[in-house]
Amino acid sequence: MPNECIRDIVAEVLKLPPDQLPDDASTETMEGWDSLKHLDIVLAIEMKTGVKFKTDEIPHLTSLAALQATVDKLRAGE
Repeated sequence: MPNECIRDIVAEVLKLPPDQLPDDASTETMEGWDSLKHLDIVLAIEMKTGVKFKTDEIPHLTSLAALQATVDKLRAGE
């Protein structure tokens, strides 16, 4: 299950209450998660968590689970 911080950020960008964002939220399952919102989500996570995604990671961060896994990996220093 995604960390509440990441869920809150994604929900905020998508203008949804966090409890209405499903665990399987992705560009495939969320109508409002388009390419522009995707960049907004990535930038918001970087700003609010202090992590810095690599340019080649960004196209693959298309789900709540992928975002959380990558943030966890970056925080662990991997």
